[in-house]
Amino acid sequence: MHICLSVSTFQNGLKAQLPDGFQLEEVITEIEFPMGIEFLSEDKMLSWNNQGQVFLVEEGELQPTPIIDLSEEIGQWHDHGLLDVVVHPEFQNNGYIYLYYVVDRHHLLHYGTASYHPDSNDYFNATIARLTRYSLAEDFTPISGSRNVLIGSEIDNGVSIMAISHAGGSMNFGTDGSLLLTTGDGTWKEYIGEGPVPDGNYDDIALEDGIIRADENIGSWRSQYVNSLNGKVLRLNPITGEGYPSNPYYDESDPSSARSRVWAFGLRNPFRACLNPLTGSTDPGQANPGTLYIGDVGNWMWEELNIANGAGMNFGWPLYEGMGIFWLYDELETANLDEPNPIGGDLGCPEYFSFHDLIQVPTAEHSGTFTNPCDDLTLIDDSVVIHTHDRPALTWNNLVISPQVNSTFVPSFNEAGEAISVPVEDTELEIDPFTGSASIGGDIYLGDNYPEEYFGAYFQSDYAGWMKVFFTNEAEEVVKVEDFLEMSNIVQTKFNPYDGHIYITTIFPDVVHRLTYGGNRAPVIDLNTSSQYGSSPLEVTFDASGTIDPDDDPLTFSWTFGDGETATGDIVSHIFTSPDSDPFSLTTTLTVQDTAGNLSTSEILISLNNTPPEVSIANIEDDQEYNGQAGEELSLSSEVVDLEHSEEELEYHWEVLLHHNSHFHLEEAFTESQAETHLQAIGCNTVETYYYRITLEVTDAAGLKGYDEKYLYPNCDSSLVIGPNFDSYIVYPNPSQGSFTIRGPFESEEAFTLQVIDLSGRVVLDEFRTVDDFNRIGLSLNGLSGQYILRIIGNGLNESMRILVID
Repeated sequence: MHICLSVSTFQNGLKAQLPDGFQLEEVITEIEFPMGIEFLSEDKMLSWNNQGQVFLVEEGELQPTPIIDLSEEIGQWHDHGLLDVVVHPEFQNNGYIYLYYVVDRHHLLHYGTASYHPDSNDYFNATIARLTRYSLAEDFTPISGSRNVLIGSEIDNGVSIMAISHAGGSMNFGTDGSLLLTTGDGTWKEYIGEGPVPDGNYDDIALEDGIIRADENIGSWRSQYVNSLNGKVLRLNPITGEGYPSNPYYDESDPSSARSRVWAFGLRNPFRACLNPLTGSTDPGQANPGTLYIGDVGNWMWEELNIANGAGMNFGWPLYEGMGIFWLYDELETANLDEPNPIGGDLGCPEYFSFHDLIQVPTAEHSGTFTNPCDDLTLIDDSVVIHTHDRPALTWNNLVISPQVNSTFVPSFNEAGEAISVPVEDTELEIDPFTGSASIGGDIYLGDNYPEEYFGAYFQSDYAGWMKVFFTNEAEEVVKVEDFLEMSNIVQTKFNPYDGHIYITTIFPDVVHRLTYGGNRAPVIDLNTSSQYGSSPLEVTFDASGTIDPDDDPLTFSWTFGDGETATGDIVSHIFTSPDSDPFSLTTTLTVQDTAGNLSTSEILISLNNTPPEVSIANIEDDQEYNGQAGEELSLSSEVVDLEHSEEELEYHWEVLLHHNSHFHLEEAFTESQAETHLQAIGCNTVETYYYRITLEVTDAAGLKGYDEKYLYPNCDSSLVIGPNFDSYIVYPNPSQGSFTIRGPFESEEAFTLQVIDLSGRVVLDEFRTVDDFNRIGLSLNGLSGQYILRIIGNGLNESMRILVID
């Protein structure tokens, strides 16, 4: 059990980590789980949360009532919710606002029927993402009847969502007025439409519902499929939602088809992107909306910055991750049912081209040819959609999954014109190697408030904890990277063209920050108190002596205690009294001012005749295990003791947090005293690390809070496997000091190829092994250490297992 003392203090210790002259200011702190902001004018902007509420901020003040509330329609689970909001370039005239969000499955299937209930939801299931436009009136309320669903008006024409993540979610207006939307592949766990559907994937349900067609039941290959909205940059007419005739695969007979809307391919989870407004044409017929900078969240190994500066570019996923082939898809000959092979079908040659056939490694001269896999002398016809891999402008490895790689690469070509990737330390670029966890993207600075060198620079963040500044040359190549800020959980970076500053939105903590430069900086408050609650009369000592001024200016301290009394000084005492014996709370406010007039404030609640709720999560043990292979339903209940308040006077707030490597995701949140949640089948069938944290905060009617949290870890029953048949094959012991045994439904004396692959994709062992008389295969990996992927190949088997070699 934990007691949480409610202290609201303006802290900005991050200033010390910024380059000289820069500072962060907290602009919005009242929104829970903010996802970003959109600027309307010099004194107005919008901010929204992932629950589906859009708020107006006017002259720095957050208006309490959302101007749009789609919380009933939106599916808020894991990474899903209201992902992006933008307004039309002519917003002042037409009032158009665009929202991209994941739809709650219950709303998708039942809205408008007798089966629908506004308080019901259906999370962790197949659904769609939707793009919707409203028109706002002069008072910023939606005009009645103005709702227009541009993507996802029906169950079969949305962006398919078949997993807990990978919806994408960034909108930008091109220089030509087109609307550019980035979408994710909508799936995970390397499922390609064949064999059993892994736990946590909902492709089979989506197929049955009609969310996807049979030709789309290909998993992550949808990112390569021109007839799917997944894994793309879509270029839309913002009025009609149709594709432009200047799009590379436009079909004039069906302008609303996926093919007509596709602008670029091969993305995994492009959560944030920005357009460089210094690029592009104003004529949509020129097929040049401008250059898009895309942060694409990687899989196990590589995070990417992709720069889209032309039509039909292909960034490679899932066949490519980072600069090279992603080995899990390298041998998967999944058919592209939109591309029949004219000479296929005979002598065992496939009837359709595979996706693998239709994308190649680039060459310096762009001279690659595509030969028909059925005949090396026959070229693939130009009518077939073919691509070369458009490599990232910069890629960095995943810190948690591939710590031994620890490098950053740029694309290049060797003397023979062949594509190569070059470690930045082997170049003359001003880039030091770095790592990350999830490429979030960013924005381009085009103001004059920062030093001149930052004009046109790109501020890129990684969710695991940093923001860096990427500098590019005229060819849009990254030539310099500057460390800028250590900061976790950034979900949006946005340039404000009206005030010339960068704004940064984070969750955990839920804050919108403004990045400023120069001038005199505000004080940084450090406030401690001797007590926050007790019987009346209560004497409390407040100590702000640790407060600093970044410019070493003299400071003045002014206190108000909520009862009409005031005080000055950095350390003060005050006696609080209540009108009777009932719980009674007052807010003490500290204002610190420097000699330049800059102010910082901090508030703290003092509660009389009151104690915080004592909170304990009742039905979860410390470090309890959950079924990591099949998932499970979990009831949430608590034991709460409050000496001053009844049950009806208490407010509950549960959070189910899924920790993923070095960061975490909000799975679900509840405000009931008891709840039910679903724990996914996750943590066993992946090379990544997952576990759950369940938190409960209880607030009494006077504002005091109690808190408890519990951790749950996956029980994998020693089967750490990532293939579709992991129930049948076990590797043990795992972890091991180097000697492993593989057991499964083998036949005696069957022979298999064993491959061991490190997490950079390098094969460190490739040997032929025979099953012994006890249906086992032995494996020795002496001299190795760390995480590896073990592949068993042969006799119709192709299984991949995670193994860990320890010293």
